[in-house]
Amino acid sequence: MHAEKSDDYTSNVSAPVLTEDVIQDLRKMTQGIGSLAAIKAERREQALAREQEAREEIARIQAELTPQFFLSQTPKTFTGSDAPIPEWKRQMIAKKMAVAAAKKEEERIWCEFEEWKKQFEPNWKKTNNQRSSITNPQSP
Repeated sequence: MHAEKSDDYTSNVSAPVLTEDVIQDLRKMTQGIGSLAAIKAERREQALAREQEAREEIARIQAELTPQFFLSQTPKTFTGSDAPIPEWKRQMIAKKMAVAAAKKEEERIWCEFEEWKKQFEPNWKKTNNQRSSITNPQSP
């Protein structure tokens, strides 16, 4: 076999393209910070602090939303009759109410945290996420 040298070498690695989105993200760099690594480190610290605040708020809410808090909201008699609901059953209802309320508040706090994090996403990533959510809608 005869091997010939070819100058038609093409690479599958492409150079990064500076689109408007990338340029806008670079312009957002705050003054006084000299590198992209410093910006990422600052954002990472902000995210960790915000996550810690969210965890503390969740712990506070879980301490407040106890079954005893909901015990006064449970009925003492069955609907439509004068028969009293046993105390153990009222306590179980109150416990379920407390767990459901705490879970709902926890989901709200984490959703707020995720929304806050999205503000730091670069524009090109937001565009890609929007495209993927349109082409691949997730069923609830």
